[in-house]
Amino acid sequence: MARSAFPNIVIPEGSLSEFLFAGMEEKAERTAFIEGVGGRSISYRELWQGAQSVAAHLTRLGLRKGERVGVLAPNGIDHVLAWQGAVLAGGVVTGINPSYTSEEIAYQVKDADVRFLFASQGLMAQAPPMEHLISMPFAFPEAEFTPVAVDASRDLAAVPFSSGTSGRPKGVMLTHRNLIAILLQMEAVLGNQPGDAVLAVLPFFHIFGMQVLMNHTIAKGLTAVTLPRFEMERALALIQEHRVSHFFLVPPIVVGLAKHPAVDQFDLSSLRYIMSGAAPLDAAVQAAASQRLGVAVLQGYGMTETSLAVSVMPQGSRLPGSSGLLLPGVEVQLRCPESGQSLPDHERGEIHVHGPNVMQGYLNHPEATQECLCDGWLRTGDIGFLNESGHLFVVDRVKELIKYKGFQVAPAEVEGVLLTHPNIVDCAVIGVPDLEAGEIPKAFVVCRQPVELAELQEYCRERLCQHKQIRQLELIDSIPRSPAGKALRRLLRS
Repeated sequence: MARSAFPNIVIPEGSLSEFLFAGMEEKAERTAFIEGVGGRSISYRELWQGAQSVAAHLTRLGLRKGERVGVLAPNGIDHVLAWQGAVLAGGVVTGINPSYTSEEIAYQVKDADVRFLFASQGLMAQAPPMEHLISMPFAFPEAEFTPVAVDASRDLAAVPFSSGTSGRPKGVMLTHRNLIAILLQMEAVLGNQPGDAVLAVLPFFHIFGMQVLMNHTIAKGLTAVTLPRFEMERALALIQEHRVSHFFLVPPIVVGLAKHPAVDQFDLSSLRYIMSGAAPLDAAVQAAASQRLGVAVLQGYGMTETSLAVSVMPQGSRLPGSSGLLLPGVEVQLRCPESGQSLPDHERGEIHVHGPNVMQGYLNHPEATQECLCDGWLRTGDIGFLNESGHLFVVDRVKELIKYKGFQVAPAEVEGVLLTHPNIVDCAVIGVPDLEAGEIPKAFVVCRQPVELAELQEYCRERLCQHKQIRQLELIDSIPRSPAGKALRRLLRS
């Protein structure tokens, strides 16, 4: 078993709202959020006033502590106000992907028992019939509101939904203490200072955007520049205009930074580091992006079920391929996926996590909770190992490992090699049934110019051993991905 080398954190009592909005006197006039499209901005004083107005309005509508409040909107100031106001009033927020179909939205609303739903004007038609459907933008009367008293260890603050790469998405129950804990744990490695600017392109409905780009921004008094969706040239222009110092993103965007011609047209000298998360980042891509931009490209590892992260590469560290050091208070065990037997840290095994940031379970899904939680230990479904210095390396998903003639093939490893090919823009690898081998690796590739299977096999042969070679190839227009950037392999299999 491995423990974090960082000193333990002290988690204060009280609600998430009290934690986020503490020290308002110092940051009241500082700009909290700027909308990258349109330029609308809001100060911390206005943010606090707006959150109180939302909380008072929800209370007038009859919101009771613990009831679920949905937010169906792209990144923007109204999303932040709705989220913070709902938590302030004792509600439990579940963010909903604005690109969902009506059926997918209805499923999440029903599964999370949502009673109040904030929805952008353009998404109102997608929302299911509800008693309390609130259109955004909104204008509620100013009001003073005292945060609802909570039991931080028991009361939920948010129920973000897992990415659903296997089965239907499930609501992850996160308490006030869970979310406060991870914000304090991340402080040990992020190094942001009040007044720093971050680019908020990752969606607030996802744990990465919710915690790092919304809640961490508020807690530290940063300025977040929001985008409703990622567009490379607009994002680069905003980094240049607002002198963004920290860029949090997912691996596909890192690939773009390493290869997109527009990168050279903008002044990105304000960047101090780039942090990638939500999916494994190939070491070669990481190194290429870092060299091109002249800043460290770091990565972390985590999941919604850990309130965000398990490990993060601290600033000043450069170890390509590593997901960093365990966060304060985190413990990790590596176990055999089949037997559950504990393995030495240096051997590859399924990662099990314990810490103050581990979820309480899945909302309304006790069987799924029982499958992945035992005595406070979270079974992640990810394969990894730790090196002698305590750095964690995540290899792949247990369920995504390809068994070729008894050998295990990690799709992420093969994808990492393919992404170094100059003609390949994006790719994903899956296992397909084969009578002789059991499974064979098949690559789905997005490329600038058509490539042949034989060409890629020759390319990979120099970089991968025989059992890891791709045996089938399909050229497609785009790789289906979750909002967190994970390849949706189930869609490729279908």
